[in-house]
Amino acid sequence: MDRMNLFPVPLFGTEFPNAEELRKVLAPKFLEIEAADENPAMYTANGYTNYNPKQNALEFEECADLKEFVLDCGRKANQSINSAGDAMLVGSWFSINRKYSYHPIHNHVPATWSGVYYVQAEEDDAYITFFDDNKVTNWPWAPFGESNEYNTPTFSIMPRTGRLLLFPSFLKHTVEQQFHDRERMTISFNLSIK
Repeated sequence: MDRMNLFPVPLFGTEFPNAEELRKVLAPKFLEIEAADENPAMYTANGYTNYNPKQNALEFEECADLKEFVLDCGRKANQSINSAGDAMLVGSWFSINRKYSYHPIHNHVPATWSGVYYVQAEEDDAYITFFDDNKVTNWPWAPFGESNEYNTPTFSIMPRTGRLLLFPSFLKHTVEQQFHDRERMTISFNLSIK
């Protein structure tokens, strides 16, 4: 039989080359911004997410090289799906996940691409988990052998400092609960096609 893979969803991963240098600069800056925030959005207990539209995280001077790296990844993602447009940053923010914090299931529609850059994270910190709605709601419950892209409704990726993930904005995802008593710091962003 011929197998045709219907509706594949691309997820891209890469490493930012100057991750450790950037972490040393951004981690204290994020903590400083959090401490100065007089009206923080209480998104999740013990965590902090900067939703201040005047503080677009990838527009920070310290993030100039990272922003170019993100936009280049967006251009390559567009090319991979034969998009005629170029990637344009439409928003970015940072999060600090502490013990017991998490982010519930969500997506980033109406952007085209979304992503996360791990400023500071260990491989056993909270994973990001993606959901395949087709399988979550429609796939028959049947015994499977080893999990693969055809039979699992979720896929989790471990974080680590310097990792960048890029995925279609419609893809539902969650940040699992952080069980370690340390700060997992990320920059999330949205790109559209111009």
